[in-house]
Amino acid sequence: MADFLPRPRGAHDGANLIRKPRDELGAVDFDITTDSQGLEVRRFTVKTLSRDASHASVVAKLRPDNWARKSDRESEIRYDLVWERGRWAIDDVVP
Repeated sequence: MADFLPRPRGAHDGANLIRKPRDELGAVDFDITTDSQGLEVRRFTVKTLSRDASHASVVAKLRPDNWARKSDRESEIRYDLVWERGRWAIDDVVP
């Protein structure tokens, strides 16, 4: 399962680090990998939904450390992955 997982939040230059230039419309200003702003993930589980040689879908169940979500379903995020350049890359994130 570790092949599928994004690096920990602080280890990548994720969308949560993007800031809006003064003369442009805003960019994504949240962590797309956790569908949140400021979520600290205490632990998580990952289940493979489907996989072939070039595509995979997994669902991650996040267990937040610093807040509670309204339902457990809000902590489930599906990642659609593609195999490219010898590694799995996130193709789509479905909260």
